[in-house]
Amino acid sequence: VIQQKTYGGSGGDLGMSICERAGGGYAIAGQSYVSTGGWEGFIVITDNVGNQIHWNTFGGNSDDLVRSVVLTPDGGFAIAGYTYSFGAGNADAYLGKTDETGTVLWQNTFGGTELEEGQDIACTPDGGFVIVGRTMSFSEDLCVLYVIKTDSFGRVSP
Repeated sequence: VIQQKTYGGSGGDLGMSICERAGGGYAIAGQSYVSTGGWEGFIVITDNVGNQIHWNTFGGNSDDLVRSVVLTPDGGFAIAGYTYSFGAGNADAYLGKTDETGTVLWQNTFGGTELEEGQDIACTPDGGFVIVGRTMSFSEDLCVLYVIKTDSFGRVSP
């Protein structure tokens, strides 16, 4: 072990994904259990020795869960997961874009009236994003693979 750090509060915090920041340090994304009895998504930004610089949360009145974070070409981050607070139904896949401090600039949801989850994200050469997860809204089976390709603002083509 070269170094170890802890982040978070008293409710319970779960890191799900980490990526290196431009210029050093890390962005860590996950979910935090809050006193109201649910989960909210978070992103922690650290310096190059692991000291916390920023802690930002997002979400609504229901559970919001982050599964993946990637560095974007502008030095910010894209976050994927799923939300029960926003969208069309039960749970919807979630995509959020942040600046370099982890402040959410925009967010979008994807899905139908059943369960959709975003599990991983990648940046695409055209400046957009691709999210992979699962869907129950668009399947006759229990669930199927769900792949979402967006533009640089998290929008899908009609």
